[in-house]
Amino acid sequence: MHTENTEHSTADARPGISAARTMLMGLAIIFIMLFHLQTEDFGWFSFVCNYYGLWGVDVFLFLSGFGIVYSLRRWQPGQSLAGFYAKRIKRLMPACVLCGTLFYLWAPHAPTLQHVLLQVTGMDMWYVRVILLFYLFSPLLLLVVRRFNTWGWLLVFTLLTEVLLALCIYLQPDSGTLNLYRATVCWGLARFPAFLAGMCVAQGMRCNNYFTAALCLLFSVAARFMFRQGEGWLCSEYCDLMPLAALVFAMPAGCYLLGLVRPHLPQGVLVPVEWAGRHSLELYLVHLPLYPMVREWVGATIWFPFSALVLSVLIAAAVSFLITLVRKSGII
Repeated sequence: MHTENTEHSTADARPGISAARTMLMGLAIIFIMLFHLQTEDFGWFSFVCNYYGLWGVDVFLFLSGFGIVYSLRRWQPGQSLAGFYAKRIKRLMPACVLCGTLFYLWAPHAPTLQHVLLQVTGMDMWYVRVILLFYLFSPLLLLVVRRFNTWGWLLVFTLLTEVLLALCIYLQPDSGTLNLYRATVCWGLARFPAFLAGMCVAQGMRCNNYFTAALCLLFSVAARFMFRQGEGWLCSEYCDLMPLAALVFAMPAGCYLLGLVRPHLPQGVLVPVEWAGRHSLELYLVHLPLYPMVREWVGATIWFPFSALVLSVLIAAAVSFLITLVRKSGII
């Protein structure tokens, strides 16, 4: 999930955000991994993870959008974007291909060549498809953000995508599965405002534009309440997967607070969380296909969450190590 190079993309960002970025990504991937366990064995903790775990995706997309602004800070219309796209692909695809191939060889189940190609490239995961689309259009989005640096456009985009997502759900009621195209559209629309919010917040911080940020926060909270208090299809279970605008707009304050707290945290907490943040992409790609396998091996017992988490960390560490060796060799 950690798809941006934090050392360079946020080099001139405010210290509060850049210092806490890796830690925040670590917390996000931990919550996502706990959410996908879908266990009810730990009382209130299971409830928190099962209900709020997917918020971690919005955190990732917010921080990715934030980093994109700094990655493109010197780019101007007419200049080549080849280097920008190459860096995104080089960061994302080696892990996707390695993990996809590993799990396809481990437990092949793709019925057609199309399914095989999707699995071994990681394209069977909605997040990979969506983040690549966001990267593709991010230069155009940045032009809009730069041109209309009022933050009001962010509110328009947020409300528009909320409505479009609700329409997608209304037009096709949940049948338990979504085809690849519709899944990409629905989940992309659901998370697009989080990515755009990151871009607008980064641009606003670079221009010291904080007053309109506060207005955005109030307006987005009101929008969230409007959807949550609706009736019928507006209260579909998918509404809980819509971007939590209040969360992503409050991210700068949260990052600032994390930056203040970070020096006082014990190493036993800080080191594993930051390790998870640095390797969040590998953890994400590994744990999704691994969990069903572990559940099949050990059953729905108390050993399942422990085994699934430990194996995910070990395999993700091995994948990261192999990618590092390949990069040092100069192949990619």
